[in-house]
Amino acid sequence: MGTFAELFKKKGADIPADKKEEFACRIEKLFRAGGMMELEPVKICDREARLLKEPSMGEHGMCFWYNYFEDNGWETAGFNRNDAYVWGGNVGWGHFKEVMAAAYTLEGLYTDGETFPMVDNVPVLSPAYTGWINYLFNEQYSLKRNDPWAIFEEFHDRGSKDPDDSFLIEFVDGLAGLISYYEVKAVQNGTDAADEWIEGMVDDEQKDDGSSQVRLSFFGCAKLFKAAIRKYHEKSELDEAAQLAQTMEMLRLYYEQDSPSLKGSREYEDPNFSYAQYFAALSDSPAYVVKAVAEIYGADFWELWEQVRGVAKKRFFVPEPNARQKYISNVSTADFLNLVPDDLIPLWDGEGRIRFSEELKEWFRELKKRYDEILPGSVIPENPLFHVMVLIQTVEQKTGNPYTFYDFFAETMEHLGDKRFMAL
Repeated sequence: MGTFAELFKKKGADIPADKKEEFACRIEKLFRAGGMMELEPVKICDREARLLKEPSMGEHGMCFWYNYFEDNGWETAGFNRNDAYVWGGNVGWGHFKEVMAAAYTLEGLYTDGETFPMVDNVPVLSPAYTGWINYLFNEQYSLKRNDPWAIFEEFHDRGSKDPDDSFLIEFVDGLAGLISYYEVKAVQNGTDAADEWIEGMVDDEQKDDGSSQVRLSFFGCAKLFKAAIRKYHEKSELDEAAQLAQTMEMLRLYYEQDSPSLKGSREYEDPNFSYAQYFAALSDSPAYVVKAVAEIYGADFWELWEQVRGVAKKRFFVPEPNARQKYISNVSTADFLNLVPDDLIPLWDGEGRIRFSEELKEWFRELKKRYDEILPGSVIPENPLFHVMVLIQTVEQKTGNPYTFYDFFAETMEHLGDKRFMAL
């Protein structure tokens, strides 16, 4: 058992080729800023030690399994550079998990198509992930705009439990998102329940609002389709099987058209059927329309949906793929990981974004004073390499696991004859 994170991706969703290199650079920075590291084993003079090493991007990607801020290791995770995707196993429950979820959020922002991070098969949309990304890269991202119906459909295709309403409603942005959510409601709870829900959204105080009236009129077209197809069902001389076949053929022919016409490629003599075609087009909600047909004819929605899903599409209310919702404010690394600035010493780059406490500054001044006192009498030991390895081992054994940083160790190895490094 464990905690697992992943990126939900609608089939066909991918990162554009011209964005993959930028994404790779940013994912490397994100992992480093989040404290992801490796423990590099070294063995010298029959002495062994493990050194903290920042992960770096190689030809095929990067990997790691330890988080500095959590002071814990989990299953190996990383980034596949060739195909531009984040990967990992058990991510635990602390900083390692949060950084991985943020990495999947960043991957989703670069991906064209419906995406969002999931932890243990539960969608997560914390604004903190996007806010931290905005902080790291000086961006103005918002929660990614997704299509509620596309997400709902993908969950069904995977055989997963339906996503919660509280999650899907986060993507309701503008009329296009509202229509999509309306379709989910219809398929989940029935078209009558969906109609009651949409009408309840417009309270008495908003009845005179023009936009509210537009919404009510628009969704009324879906109800008019249902009324027309019901009359057709009651009065047509065809048997039910023939009626259903003709109805699904009519919908398929309409959706297959390239132009956003309100008419299909074929005209029908039955006025109720013609009205149904017209209002099906005007409703611009194919899933609702098919659900209404399934209810009237006592058919299975998903079986009928298979007949049109390859061509079914909205023609009039399609959100812009790169549209952004409300900008999410920056979230600093300290706030994102619930740390104090003093914890972020390894991330200090001299640019002043981390404001250390006076207590920490005083501690550094004390270290500098001690160094200055030691340096004049510092000598090079007879076997400096052995001396350094013993020191590293002693500190690790006596104090738990405050590991030595690999970069400092490597630099020391290059200056074994320098008294300044022996003093350090």
